[in-house]
Amino acid sequence: MNRWASSIVLGLTGGMVKMFLSCCKRVIVHNKQVMEKIISERPSDQPLITISNHISTVDDPGIWAASLSWRNLFNPDKNRWTLGAKEIMFTNPIYRWYFGNGQVIPTIRGNGVQQEAVDFAIKKLNEGKWVHMFPEGRIHNSETFELYPFRWGVGRLVDESKKTPWILPIYIRGFNDVMNHGKAFIPRPFGKTVEIFIGEPIKDIEVVLDSLRKESSTKQQIYSKVTSNLEQRMKEMGKQVIRRNDNQKKIS
Repeated sequence: MNRWASSIVLGLTGGMVKMFLSCCKRVIVHNKQVMEKIISERPSDQPLITISNHISTVDDPGIWAASLSWRNLFNPDKNRWTLGAKEIMFTNPIYRWYFGNGQVIPTIRGNGVQQEAVDFAIKKLNEGKWVHMFPEGRIHNSETFELYPFRWGVGRLVDESKKTPWILPIYIRGFNDVMNHGKAFIPRPFGKTVEIFIGEPIKDIEVVLDSLRKESSTKQQIYSKVTSNLEQRMKEMGKQVIRRNDNQKKIS
């Protein structure tokens, strides 16, 4: 990966998506200051994992285009690494150059948590980098907004990082209206509302890890229980978001 190429790919992609989102009726980022503070001010050796629900093909880079400053968009060190399907994103030299410099890790879907992509993501965390995951492992844009079961990959990342990562949950709504998965991939931003809810950092996951390790749990049990813990937190966050929106509709 070339640093200059990464800066160009990340910055220009983020900039174009910013302009694309400006066509929406509204783009609202709740708690944006939390994201900027963590990205800009966390210690250089502190790994960060962001997790979010996955509702469209523009969630990434849409989340970051809306929530990061221009300065951070063009800085590879302030950008996420993320896992992406190798059979879709790395099928030719142009795609490999673009997504590779866009800090996407080629992942073989169906190969489980003990694959090179997850090893590489752990390596990045051990360097104090930021890794984003969609733990559902696939797009889910059901109107019920229920989450698919989380995959264990996020549990392995948390467990095997040398320093326990901070975890930042993000819940999104509206991207599926802008780019509806399963239909013609035609952007429809006009008149749409996109909302990004930035949660509070989860810094107590180390307590969960310590408890599991004292119980002499196997690695698989640790991955599973950590993943389940995060899934339950995300479900509760989703319920809070839906209740909030329902209450606003009643008021209006």
